[in-house]
Amino acid sequence: MIGGSAGSTQGSVAFHSAREEIERWKLTAWCLPAATLIPENSNVTDEIALTETPQPTVHVVMGDPLLSRSAEIYRQKLAEAGVEDAEHAVPPAQRPVGRTSFHVVVSAAGEPVGVMRAALGTLDQLSLGHLIDEDKRPHGLICECPLIAVEPDAPEGTTELLYRSVYVFARRHGAESLVASVDPMTLAIFRDEYGIKFRALGPVQTHLGFDSMAVGEELMTLENGLRIYRPDFYDFLTEPFTDNERHRFGLGAGTTSSA
Repeated sequence: MIGGSAGSTQGSVAFHSAREEIERWKLTAWCLPAATLIPENSNVTDEIALTETPQPTVHVVMGDPLLSRSAEIYRQKLAEAGVEDAEHAVPPAQRPVGRTSFHVVVSAAGEPVGVMRAALGTLDQLSLGHLIDEDKRPHGLICECPLIAVEPDAPEGTTELLYRSVYVFARRHGAESLVASVDPMTLAIFRDEYGIKFRALGPVQTHLGFDSMAVGEELMTLENGLRIYRPDFYDFLTEPFTDNERHRFGLGAGTTSSA
């Protein structure tokens, strides 16, 4: 069973209800225009190309939130100490590079249409730690993505671009596991439709009328599962890596090119 040990009955009911909802969605999907669907064996970037020309772009924002007055005080103290070019000095960062990041998808029209927050740290440093069952706690450096928002009229594939950006960010910063907060239906879609074999790490909880649960898995386990169940989506996720990075991360060539 996927649900966590604490509140496992609640998690199981919600998860199976999500599966039933997916089956109903599949039945009604035939009534939708073909352009609104992402075929299971298609590359998400192909769908984006059909709905947006040119394609949306993804931007990663990270760094200290520096107040203008803080910078002025810092430069003033340097000037009083006789430091040359103090007026151009930039205060040193107060947090590790990459500790907190925001991933933003911008449409072809230049409008932000989706954003996801990601953070790096050990479980005790991250916001989702208290939602995870004791016997399912990941170890080492973790990348968590607890918050996501996507505009209703965002281009198809915006959410996939956000998750890809966070995955690439996690890999490049040495994370061993990826943890997220999703609703039970999204977990079922991740596993059954995308081949992303996230595990439920805790029970379903309701907050502000929204059911959510902590899910996650080691990156290597996710990658191995994608190679088997959705090699096309594996190619999409790993597309941004350079050849050197693919070798360094042990990813090898894309599954499509090696077939």
